[in-house]
Amino acid sequence: MDCEKQKNYPNCKNEETKSIKKGPWNQKEDVLLLNWIKVYGPSKWSQCAETIKGRTGKQCRERWFNNLDPEVKIGFWSPQEDNLIFEGYLKNGSSWSAIAKQIQGRTENSVKNRFYSTSNGKQF
Repeated sequence: MDCEKQKNYPNCKNEETKSIKKGPWNQKEDVLLLNWIKVYGPSKWSQCAETIKGRTGKQCRERWFNNLDPEVKIGFWSPQEDNLIFEGYLKNGSSWSAIAKQIQGRTENSVKNRFYSTSNGKQF
């Protein structure tokens, strides 16, 4: 197997992929990301990752849009939001982005997680 072309295979991990951090972000990383956003806005994620050792551009983007963006609601879900999720699911299926657009301040990921945590895995 040619590892230069197949870097996604476990035996072909290069030094760059071995140094990628997984798991929770720490406060220092959050501060670095917030400072980047203040200067450059929510863009240029690959360049942003160069300032946060061990994080990828995708991780930086997801951390911003799912956790740190002040527009994102964290925590308590109202019964109205739950109803919008289930009504949206009946109308749009698992198009979480379409459903999230109907619920101000909630991300696609949080809507999906809320749906599955409240539906107890039931099929609709």
